[in-house]
Amino acid sequence: MALSIVDKDTDFRAASRTINDLLTTKYVTRVVEITFDTSYPRGGEALSAANKTAIGIDTALLFIGTDNSSRDLVVSFDYANQKIKLFTGEIGASSQFIEVGEAVDVSDVKVRAFIIGLPE
Repeated sequence: MALSIVDKDTDFRAASRTINDLLTTKYVTRVVEITFDTSYPRGGEALSAANKTAIGIDTALLFIGTDNSSRDLVVSFDYANQKIKLFTGEIGASSQFIEVGEAVDVSDVKVRAFIIGLPE
């Protein structure tokens, strides 16, 4: 199973348009909620073509935060590989965050993301 992405833009549509006007009409913005899968893959969850079509955008993501209080996670977007990565709040030996382990159930993790980019 893959990521589930739901458009939450209806709550922020007026603000979205204002930001669009400031940037230029070439860009679009979205606020989405991303739910992870029951088996986290090493290296992160890939954004599929269906995910991009669902949000109507092909661009980098800026994460707002996680919507879960039971875990201390850091979310990152790997633009080059088009993957969303989850890291534990712990620092490893190399002074970097430790990525969530392979096959870990992260289906309770939801991330709100604010996206700016060019339409598909």
